[in-house]
Amino acid sequence: MLTSFFRKSGPIYFLLLSLYLFVFAGLWVFLEAKMDFEGIELAMLAGNILLLVFSLFLLDFIIRKNGLTQMNAYSILLYANLVCFFPAIFREWTLIGASVCLLFALRRIVSLQSLKNTERKILDATLWITIATFFYPPSLFMLLALQWAIFIMPLKKTRYFFIPLVGIVVVFLIASAYLLLTSDSIDWLSNLLSVPSRKFEAYGTPPSLIAIPFIIGTLIWAIFSRLGNLSRIPKKERPNYQLVVVVCLVSFFMIILSYKKNTTEFIVAFAPWAIIFANYIEQDSDKWFKELLLWLFLILPFLRFFI
Repeated sequence: MLTSFFRKSGPIYFLLLSLYLFVFAGLWVFLEAKMDFEGIELAMLAGNILLLVFSLFLLDFIIRKNGLTQMNAYSILLYANLVCFFPAIFREWTLIGASVCLLFALRRIVSLQSLKNTERKILDATLWITIATFFYPPSLFMLLALQWAIFIMPLKKTRYFFIPLVGIVVVFLIASAYLLLTSDSIDWLSNLLSVPSRKFEAYGTPPSLIAIPFIIGTLIWAIFSRLGNLSRIPKKERPNYQLVVVVCLVSFFMIILSYKKNTTEFIVAFAPWAIIFANYIEQDSDKWFKELLLWLFLILPFLRFFI
């Protein structure tokens, strides 16, 4: 049973999920994408998959360090499954880069409750969010989650709320100076001000019509279950328990405001989604339903090859 097998955590799970990503990417390339990769393209694809594998390690580190879930492999399993629901992600290095930067930012955001090196953590989170913005402009909205994390800190100072502004200005000044020197242009600003796309044709394909309703429906159910159990969570753990929901909501804005909607933009939300799903799977009730849910997450991505 999947719930029993992934109840523990260890190197074997990273190895299995890494192989899972490589195998699924290979199936997608040859059965659906039908792409004839040359050397450089194949290397980029492999590099993208390695970045996704690194994301699994980073997500697990964030969860372990901050106690966001129990000691299990559910979150990284679900993260890998979510990637496979939208396999076009495998060739989107910019979005993968943005998601990695946002994971580094999330690491700093959720650790603010420790009240150690607070100013440095706020600045680091801001820098990672701003860097992610160059890959995927809507990433800037993650600053809302950072501000919320500052707001719910046990001890906060007014100046903490203004530190992100300093980080944004520093990164943009450095980027502007570099691009003016190298290309004598600031055309990159137009990418940051791109109008959100209103074309949702990619959401209407058969694979998307399976993946999106299933994931969103399960997510809504898991969030309501999470909020319903809030009173049972130790008071010390509640801020980050709520913060993950806020990050999830912010990620929805980031998806909606995407300038290109081809389902690959969902990657920016996979980390909070995986954590919320994992928390739901960890609950003691409805064990058979959760077992079925994990199997659906594992099997449904493969249905796209038969549609």
